[in-house]
Amino acid sequence: ARSWIRHCGTHQVVFLEMEQATATMATVVTDGDCLPERAVFVTLLIAPLLSGMCVAYSTRRAVVGWYQNTNKPWFTPPDYAFGPAWTVLYLCMGYASFLIYDSTRKSGVFPAVCVVLYTLQLVLNNMWSLLFFNARKWKA
Repeated sequence: ARSWIRHCGTHQVVFLEMEQATATMATVVTDGDCLPERAVFVTLLIAPLLSGMCVAYSTRRAVVGWYQNTNKPWFTPPDYAFGPAWTVLYLCMGYASFLIYDSTRKSGVFPAVCVVLYTLQLVLNNMWSLLFFNARKWKA
């Protein structure tokens, strides 16, 4: 049986392998071995944020002009709330994608359907914003 205890950063990585219930082997891996995992974490965290920034940049004229001048319901959040709210949402999406990556790395099973669904929802989310703001219609 094999078991992993994995912590990067200030912790250590210990791999224990038992063969025929008698021999135990332990290897301590240095903090530098966590560098690829950190790069994956940062990439997955920032990827949805960058896609959202690209959409925000491409729709900025419609938001500043058309959207601000439309009649909106009284419960519409103020304009300054959208940037921080979407930033947090995109960072949460990125963190969730890292959790999926991390769990698949540990189990050895790669759920392609999770990656496809995640990518699809991100594309649809961005496409809706592009269509809504650039078409300048309430029914996009």
